[in-house]
Amino acid sequence: MITLRETIEELGYNMLDTFKYFTPTGSDTIFELSNDSDCWAICDVGMFPKEIEVWVVGGGEGEGEAPSVESEGESESGDYLDEFENSGDEVGNDDLEFEANVDNNVEFDGVRESEQLVDGESTRVVDNDHGLQLSDEDSAKDSDEEGNMKWPEFRATTQMRSPKFCVGLTFASKVEFKDAVHNYGFNNGKELKFIRNDKERVYVRCKQAGCPFRINLWKVKNALSWRIASYNELHDGCGWVYENTMVKSTRIAKRWMKEIGGNSNWTTAEFRERVKADEGFDLSTKQAYRAMKKAKQIIEGEAIEFFNKIWSYKLEIEKTNPNTTCKVKVSDLLYEEKPRFLRMYFCWEASKEGYKFCRKLIGVDGCHLKTKFGGQLLTAIGIDGNASIFPLAYAIVEGETKDSWIWFLNFIKTDLEITREAEQQLTFISDKQKGLLPAFDEVFPYASHRFCVRHLHGNMKLGGFLGKAMKDALWTIAKATTVNSFREAMAEIRKLDEEAYQWLGDKHPSEWSRSHFTPFARSDALVNNISESFNALILDARKQPLISCLETIRKILMTKFFENKQKPVKWKGPFCPNIMKKIDSVEKDASGCLGNQANENLFEIRHGNVPVHHYVDPCYSITNYLNTYGGRIKPLSGPKEWPISNQEPPLPPLYTSKPGRPRKLRKIDRDESTHVNTHEL
Repeated sequence: MITLRETIEELGYNMLDTFKYFTPTGSDTIFELSNDSDCWAICDVGMFPKEIEVWVVGGGEGEGEAPSVESEGESESGDYLDEFENSGDEVGNDDLEFEANVDNNVEFDGVRESEQLVDGESTRVVDNDHGLQLSDEDSAKDSDEEGNMKWPEFRATTQMRSPKFCVGLTFASKVEFKDAVHNYGFNNGKELKFIRNDKERVYVRCKQAGCPFRINLWKVKNALSWRIASYNELHDGCGWVYENTMVKSTRIAKRWMKEIGGNSNWTTAEFRERVKADEGFDLSTKQAYRAMKKAKQIIEGEAIEFFNKIWSYKLEIEKTNPNTTCKVKVSDLLYEEKPRFLRMYFCWEASKEGYKFCRKLIGVDGCHLKTKFGGQLLTAIGIDGNASIFPLAYAIVEGETKDSWIWFLNFIKTDLEITREAEQQLTFISDKQKGLLPAFDEVFPYASHRFCVRHLHGNMKLGGFLGKAMKDALWTIAKATTVNSFREAMAEIRKLDEEAYQWLGDKHPSEWSRSHFTPFARSDALVNNISESFNALILDARKQPLISCLETIRKILMTKFFENKQKPVKWKGPFCPNIMKKIDSVEKDASGCLGNQANENLFEIRHGNVPVHHYVDPCYSITNYLNTYGGRIKPLSGPKEWPISNQEPPLPPLYTSKPGRPRKLRKIDRDESTHVNTHEL
């Protein structure tokens, strides 16, 4: 009886105590079900047919209740009831005899066609034609099973964005149902309202007068579930609603949080236009502003939560990539008995091994992170045999200071195994950042340094030396390849401006002119495009919270390292394709030259046709390129599978916002080209 009552309750009825239950017998009479013995009695196939009909007689159907259970025949006929009452004694005696022979230790499960009696015992017959499902993986995926009743379940993770309703669809909570209704309204351009919303039921109607659309949701008895009892999906006479009162800033913030986070430079007008184009409804300026503000607050809250996973993230990297260096530095001062996050450094094992086959030129630079907590990303980038960038190390720090650069460069020196002898053959290229210069003097006193000529020209303009003639003269000096050509170019700029000549004379030519570069770097680069290219590659990552930023960079490097390792399969010749292009150009220019050899590495070039690639350094070979990308960055598990750390998670770093609207892009000089000749990764 309990199962019968619960079934009726699940169909949406209430006041179950007013209901009566009847079933027809084989002798054209009806039998009332009033207790468990009556239910067991219907198993007597001699008295009842195989297919049992249950008639429910009770109070009227209220507003919005589940579809009525229609009875066939006149279940309330006085004649039938009188006949049943007259046979009560006989049935009652049968009940007493039945109960006297019931084994109370056995739970009755009904008679099924799949059971056979063998030697007085019940044997279950399994139909193997359909296969035997031994796994319970899908046991709770498709439906909610209560007894013999199966109900479809709503999967919020996959169905919430585009929900579809049906009778019996079961929700985990009323809030989940209301979110689904709002998304349905957004997707279909309908304006819906909740006409009843209490502890037991929720009724949804269309605001358009006369529209038959309706959804009635009831709470499932004795369960933490809500189920649709009745549903009419038809809309009649109501078109697409552009000014929808269901549209609230909070819900728009949830629906558009990912897009807002990835487009932090959106204006309110741009956001309104995007919502109008994609969703099909209008937002007021105030709604758009509030939605963007709320979404950013949610994102910032998630960003704070990321700092609680710092130590677990570090442990996961050490577990999956054991030879990778990952260092975290927190503040010495405590705030609310907790330290604050300061810095985090990475040098992957694949980068350590690949550096051994790169040219001895490292570009270092810093770029701003575009999140609430600010900070900067320091990078060290090498060049592979195909003249493409090869990331070596990177770190998130509080700013480009002498202390942060020393901390970063010391790790690089250790991880890349740069000895005193190797340091003397190493060249760094960077801008003239004040904190970087003393850091080089302390960590790499014997290394050579180059300064980006583009930044040098910028400083020159700040000194008051302007004009195209001055710019051309500077680049002529920088591109000079011999000491004599350098002196001639310096004499030309002296004719233009004596003060400019003196200003350049204070800077050693080994820092910015090819005429004084050492040969160990095997590169004549004058600008730090290798760092600029990497900064552009991770532009989206720089807008993301801490761990998301680091994970995006890791995935970029992991993918690119593998892709670059596959490229040589299609290459032909002894050297990488970018180098072969340069060789072809040099061969054309040197086609009329003749060379006389003085020793193994010394030639006097006059005229001749000796193949140029005989004089190309092995660092540009395909074999060397394959060795550069011989390592790999191994994947990480999801955050839920990261090791649990006992260390106290640090607080987010302190951030002081500057006055005015933050700048999204670097300021471009008037005479600077907007097209940057970037290197590939």
